[in-house]
Amino acid sequence: MSFKIRRLAVTVLLFVLFLSLLPIGPALAKESAAPEPAVLFDDDADSLTAAGWSAPAPLNGAYITDHAHTSGNPNQVAMKPVPEGQYLVYGDETGFNNDNYNVMSKPLTIGNGKWALEFNARIADLAEIEEIPGVTIWRGLSFEVVGAFKQYKISFQKDRIMAMTNASSGSYLEAPIPPINDDEFHHWGIAYDGAGKLLVVLDGLKVAAFPGISVPRAGLSDGLSIVNVPLNWKSGKTEVYLDRIKLTNGTLPAWAEYDPHIGGLSVQPTSSSAGVNLAVQLAQMPPEWIGAGNASVHAKLYQGQELVAETSSIANSAGLELLLNAQGRTGKLKTVVTFNYGNRQIDEVAREFFLEPNVTRVYPDDRVDSQPGQTFLFADTADMTNGKNGSNKRTAAQLGWQTASYKFRGTNNESVAVENGPDAAPLTLPLKLKGWFAIYVGYFTGTESFKASVHKDEKQIDFEGGQIQPGKEYGSQLLGERFVMAAKMNGKELVIAPTAGKKARIAYVKLKSLTDAEAELYLSQNEGADGKRVVYNNDGFSDFFEGYYQNADDLKQSAVNRYDGKDVGELDWGLLTTFTLNYASQYAGVPFEGSEQYEHQMRDGDKLARQSILDIIAAGKPPLQVVAERAGELGMKVNASLRMNGVYDPQSDGYLNGKVYDEQMMPYRVVAKNGEIKNEVDYGNRIVRDYAKNVLAEAASFPGVDGVNLDFNRYPYIFGYQSELTAAYAAQYGIEPKNETTEAGIERWNQYKADAITQMLRELRAMIPGGKQISVRIPHQGYFEYGFDIGQWVNEGLIDVLIPGSISYEEFYDITPFANLVRGTGVRLIGGINADLAGTDLTKEEEDLIKQGISLNKVSQQLNTLQYRVRTYELYQAGAEGVYIFNNWKGRESLGHLGDKVELEKWHYFGYPADLVQNSVDIQKMP
Repeated sequence: MSFKIRRLAVTVLLFVLFLSLLPIGPALAKESAAPEPAVLFDDDADSLTAAGWSAPAPLNGAYITDHAHTSGNPNQVAMKPVPEGQYLVYGDETGFNNDNYNVMSKPLTIGNGKWALEFNARIADLAEIEEIPGVTIWRGLSFEVVGAFKQYKISFQKDRIMAMTNASSGSYLEAPIPPINDDEFHHWGIAYDGAGKLLVVLDGLKVAAFPGISVPRAGLSDGLSIVNVPLNWKSGKTEVYLDRIKLTNGTLPAWAEYDPHIGGLSVQPTSSSAGVNLAVQLAQMPPEWIGAGNASVHAKLYQGQELVAETSSIANSAGLELLLNAQGRTGKLKTVVTFNYGNRQIDEVAREFFLEPNVTRVYPDDRVDSQPGQTFLFADTADMTNGKNGSNKRTAAQLGWQTASYKFRGTNNESVAVENGPDAAPLTLPLKLKGWFAIYVGYFTGTESFKASVHKDEKQIDFEGGQIQPGKEYGSQLLGERFVMAAKMNGKELVIAPTAGKKARIAYVKLKSLTDAEAELYLSQNEGADGKRVVYNNDGFSDFFEGYYQNADDLKQSAVNRYDGKDVGELDWGLLTTFTLNYASQYAGVPFEGSEQYEHQMRDGDKLARQSILDIIAAGKPPLQVVAERAGELGMKVNASLRMNGVYDPQSDGYLNGKVYDEQMMPYRVVAKNGEIKNEVDYGNRIVRDYAKNVLAEAASFPGVDGVNLDFNRYPYIFGYQSELTAAYAAQYGIEPKNETTEAGIERWNQYKADAITQMLRELRAMIPGGKQISVRIPHQGYFEYGFDIGQWVNEGLIDVLIPGSISYEEFYDITPFANLVRGTGVRLIGGINADLAGTDLTKEEEDLIKQGISLNKVSQQLNTLQYRVRTYELYQAGAEGVYIFNNWKGRESLGHLGDKVELEKWHYFGYPADLVQNSVDIQKMP
């Protein structure tokens, strides 16, 4: 199943299922026959105390109680009546205003394997919670299960269910709650499969399946808790009635046995502007659904936002073929396929693809002339030969190629493909071709490499990660497509040859007719040395942590040489954190000075990083200078990058903050509007601004350093409500910033903050050596509210490079407003790309658990090459001069693919349509 995952701040949004309610009733689902789950707890909701819950006394606006109020009511809280045999979880604005919340818990031995929690609930209302990074998952109504030092937390808030993926960052996955408007009880199930996936079921049908949901929590004992936290309330209330709660482990119950979903979706290569041929395979469908008439599939076809066509089919079998009328459309389209049961949507899968005007099947010895708008499909590669005639002709099988039949999952139509044996000879496409064609090859999972040639033009086509485990070559696989080359084929032949020692599994050859203009684009020269538009950010710590940089030679080789001859023009070398730098500084002191007091917090990699940095400095040059000088030798620029508020929790990561922070900056930390003191420092104080300015000027003075980068984007929260700046504001305007409520007042305070940073930049510009650039990295949205008046910076020429980006996870933002801002000013616009879509760093707690042999399920997702290329193309088209890669300094999936605009333009036209192809097939080896 394909999920689109994106992250806003620390929130991961997992778009899975969009459901409508199908009431089935309050009865608990039947358990699987044999073996039955072990019942750990079965509470009929008659009495909290009799059931053994540890339940606190009710509080104003926040309480968990039963019919008889067996947990008491010493605070004389006015509560809603509770019917017999039910519990009530209640929280509202009063609870928020009084900082009240409740936790009821039950110790249970759950262990490390499978478990299932089920309950009947009447959800009268769910509170809407204000979105606050790191906090939101802890609010609302939560069910928490702890087993073997792992916590599983599911939270219910208005319109959504959330599953926690990391306790320290508060990150989570999210799915919508079906609308429940009937005021009836419904059966909910939450099941853990023992391998990292959490399934949420409503009335026997899946609501969501969350991967990577087992959060290490050393020190927590096994048990079940129901948590009611109406804090950060925004609207509504939590009012949920429970009439039975049951927890089992061992075997999963019947309602968790099936996870029905779309197991395969293919846009068949015969699709054209006349029609889109879809193949759909339904997986893990309960047997009783097949042929019953309640399960169905619905498909829609879109071009942009316009609905072009739609069709539906009853799921009388697990495989279906659907035809969508494309109505003559060509170019990029999208199909959205939903799997439904009754009026409940079970799953949804979307697929983007390109349509050609006409696609025609061709066969051996056919004459094929290039005609604009015509594409030709040679589908049975087993019919390829050695290109000879008569008695000298050899088939693919005779040339050492093995044959395999395949069909798109959901169909019964078979084609025959080939895969090379150890001594396979080259194959020739048996067609008589004339004119210009773009040549595409369809390939299966497990393809590692092959060579394609037309006359003297030979291309070796390599596939990263193409190897497949022995014994896994057949059955369910994926079919992709690759653009190979374009060629004028008059009298010439296409030859496909195996690469020595590599596997090639070839399904089909596709030939797209080209116009003269398209051929001219293909033949146009790449930019070459002029296409070095990519900037990579290295945080200056992580690869020390991993042990890659233990001396200056390591640093040159791994941090710099990897970019030699690639599309990289600049490196931003991170100075580490704000107050612990990876060089000996006049202002920050010796790296890691005072870290000994935090030794107990440090992971093995932290200690290795500390020692390696100090060793390199002791050898004569700090890492910044080593990197800058080596990059200069290779023709690349280096900027010293400072994370402007990279401060960490002293209770867990104090070793990263430095002696200056501990001894000088504690009085200058950010104070929130509610008076809470944060770890970050407040740039409303001159000592903070002067420190940052001095460090940047100092770093700019190192030999080989070409400029400085002010990274406001990583931690943009640089102002609070108790500082020299707030005092000056109150004195000037007669009101404290935290009390500003009008739009004009808030705007005035934002400008006041921004003016302080603008003045800091003016002073920095005057301090750094002439000719060295200043670049700034800022959030793509809300930057003025954070205190960044980028318009003023551009107008005054205070910066040379502007880099908008996403704070934590890539959000695919629109860069057009920034392009409009810098147009004609001389300020370069570099589009920021965050490599991460989801994921977190390993914590000390997690590292300790791994050492104990406890397995973890970590969610991590990063952009792939296709996503990098599409995103970069979009940024260039909108006006960006280059791209800035954050959190991927090794260049995984990106290095060498993004800097050359001409090459990227050709890829987008010829390669992109093929790279979108991802079809599901079943393959069987033939005798």
